[in-house]
Amino acid sequence: EAGPGKYQLVAGERRCRACMLLGYTHVPAIVKNCTMQESAVLALIENLQRQDLDFVEEAQGIAALMRTQNLSQEQAARLLGKSQSAVANKLRLLRHGETVLSALREAGLTERHARALLKLPGETEKLEAIATIQRLELSVAATEKYVASLLSAAPSRPRKTDVSSFLNTLTDSLAKIQRS
Repeated sequence: EAGPGKYQLVAGERRCRACMLLGYTHVPAIVKNCTMQESAVLALIENLQRQDLDFVEEAQGIAALMRTQNLSQEQAARLLGKSQSAVANKLRLLRHGETVLSALREAGLTERHARALLKLPGETEKLEAIATIQRLELSVAATEKYVASLLSAAPSRPRKTDVSSFLNTLTDSLAKIQRS
């Protein structure tokens, strides 16, 4: 707890611990007065920039940052030092439901595998695909081809019938029957 003459570490905890392990007695730091909300944002940004987050945690963190701070994708990208398209790609992954996201993690699949599966229509299809990808140890390129083959093999939806054309034909036929 920070108080008069005291400081609270908001970001850089891993760096600080590393310096302590190396025997440093002083660590360069930036001292900044900030509100609890600003402090929370700084801590969240630091956590999102960690290298050991998986793609699901990163996507969820970005979404939380945007939601709590009312940020656009572009603003979040600037804060995180990422491109807007990278942020958009991360957020797209959250279109998968929790069950699919858990299955992707358990299968040890990558973010790019997850993006390829976004094209599949339903949770059942995605879960079946994840099992196949894991069993066959498919690369991302092979996964993309596999998903394309699933989509091309899917039965096409019946075309909508032009009702007015059908009714005109039926009316003409009835008129011919009445005339004869």
